Amino acid sequence: MSLRTAELVERVARLLADAGEEETSTDFARLGRRLREEPKSADAQAAVRDVLALFGGMGSFADFVIYVDGRPDVERNRVLARLRSELFESARDDLA
Repeated sequence: MSLRTAELVERVARLLADAGEEETSTDFARLGRRLREEPKSADAQAAVRDVLALFGGMGSFADFVIYVDGRPDVERNRVLARLRSELFESARDDLA
């Protein structure tokens, strides 16, 4: 597993924390720690699979939108879309 996936997960966690999405941010931070602690371990591989699972189905992370004062935050959502795409590709490559 590359550390790129862990870095991307941690960047998503920071973006979500900055947007006030504390619960989701905490979940991503926890996932980032799992990816970093033992990058070659079975738990890291399970964490990569957990990252990919976030993208499955309706209402998943793929559909997540950051709102501020009841309105979508256009700039943060652009950043999130880019990070989401990079994260999916990195996690998929880690399992290849």
